[in-house]
Amino acid sequence: MKRKSRTSAKRLSVLALVGLLAACTTYPKPSYNYVAASPDDPEFEFQSEFGVNTTFIAKYRKPDSNRCTDYDTVPYLQQPDSYLRSEDSKAVWKVSAPPDQKFVIFGGWHIRPQTMPTGIGAMATSVYYPGSRCEVAAQAVVPKAGEKYLVKLLADGPKSCKLVITFRDGKAAPVTKEPECIRK
Repeated sequence: MKRKSRTSAKRLSVLALVGLLAACTTYPKPSYNYVAASPDDPEFEFQSEFGVNTTFIAKYRKPDSNRCTDYDTVPYLQQPDSYLRSEDSKAVWKVSAPPDQKFVIFGGWHIRPQTMPTGIGAMATSVYYPGSRCEVAAQAVVPKAGEKYLVKLLADGPKSCKLVITFRDGKAAPVTKEPECIRK
């Protein structure tokens, strides 16, 4: 009897591990594709205090359009001391942008609601985990040639976050708020 329960526990552990690994590779690949025209083009590095459910999107084309489809996803560092990212993502951590042109950035974090089974056999039940999210207003910056920027998604109290754009030396970059994008 003990052997059967150990085997069941091992199977459940393996299934849980496979599910976890699969979850890490289901996020969309970064689609942002500006190729630096010059080595002096501004660089942006994205970081998040949150996990793999973070999304950063940015655009330099059509900067005054507020359609969500005009944005592209960008790669980001999960946390400054973490190197976890999707196996499919071979992109570098930084992106370039054209100098002296409006560059619009949006960030957010979300977990979808889900029901998870717990227990085994007659003791099996389900636990519902409500979703959670925080989104921040888009911000625009007009980057200067040769500058390096850091974009961080930070916790700002329970269920809220903030987007902070600074120069690499820590000084605040001049930004403007942008309207929320329209999902059409």
